[in-house]
Amino acid sequence: PLSLGIETAGGVMTRLVERNTTVPTKKSQTFTTHADNQPAVDVKVYEGERALTKDNRLLGHFVLDVPPAPRGVPRLDVTFDVDANGILHVSAVDKATRRSNSVVITADKAGGKLDKKDIERLLKEAEAHAQADKAELELISRRNDLESAAYAASHAATTYGEDEAAATTLRRHADEALTWLKENPDASADDLQARRRDFDAAVHPIIEDLYRRRGADAASSSDADATSSSSSDGGSSTTSESDDKFFDGDKV
Repeated sequence: PLSLGIETAGGVMTRLVERNTTVPTKKSQTFTTHADNQPAVDVKVYEGERALTKDNRLLGHFVLDVPPAPRGVPRLDVTFDVDANGILHVSAVDKATRRSNSVVITADKAGGKLDKKDIERLLKEAEAHAQADKAELELISRRNDLESAAYAASHAATTYGEDEAAATTLRRHADEALTWLKENPDASADDLQARRRDFDAAVHPIIEDLYRRRGADAASSSDADATSSSSSDGGSSTTSESDDKFFDGDKV
């Protein structure tokens, strides 16, 4: 009768099974780590209609160990499987290692099944707090966006490390943004938006210039390869790989 999901970055309730979904049902999503070299993820399972897990009901949790890796690199498949009897099976699998863990949640393990009055009360509470929840979600989203942008800039510094001066500048801006977030836990949505604008204005021109120069170098290399190939019998080709897209929403 209520939505089911897990806790993600910022204490957000990320739903996998929406309210009133017909059972049996099976839903999956892929998530990732929130910190560099994070040794494990704590998969906390909730039910409820509020935007944040602190306002919903914790049903159970389990821990999945993951190999140390940069933030956003691990891919973790989380599956919610609700059978015809309403028993919830939640599992998580690390795509790289195939390591897994799971929990089975029944009404008695969850602290008892909610009755009709409880469900109606929770739905009314969700409706009454909808606007406040929306504002809090926006605040968390802006914090997460700035944090993700900072980590992406740090990753770009490694990717384009051949320009030491540019890489150093990118890392400095990334570190300053992360420090600002730690020192301003109560920053408003407007403050976060302004800080993100300043960050983008400082970082984007550097990344664009590095990207453009790398593209020009690649084009020159391709032209040289083509000239070499045309002057000999053997053919040659060049390929380029784009960097993996940085996960903006760290889910676990």
